[in-house]
Amino acid sequence: ASPASPPPATAKGVLSGRLDADEIEARAKAAAAEALTSPKAAAAAAGEGDGESVGELKEENARLRSTIGSLRGEAQQAAASAEALQRQAENLSKEYGKVVAQKESLENRLADFELMGDSVKKEK
Repeated sequence: ASPASPPPATAKGVLSGRLDADEIEARAKAAAAEALTSPKAAAAAAGEGDGESVGELKEENARLRSTIGSLRGEAQQAAASAEALQRQAENLSKEYGKVVAQKESLENRLADFELMGDSVKKEK
């Protein structure tokens, strides 16, 4: 068994904001480092072990490569999601600016009408 590693990220977790692209990339690098520093890899490099341990190493290597691939895919999804959220935030900010300007314009018009109403009352 491998050393305690963080649980694999899920696309849902990435999109909900629990993991960012940097953290996913860090997990991918940690998985790659784990593959290089695992006790099985050290034993095989030292010439210890048999053909079965080489097969186990190949399976572990394939598993880790798969994990790295899925984490990179999730990092790309997170980056795309972040870009979409950034564009949405910019559009909302622009729209908010327009609404505030319209509100101020309407308040000014209302103040003008109130002034006109006051001047008409004074004339009577």
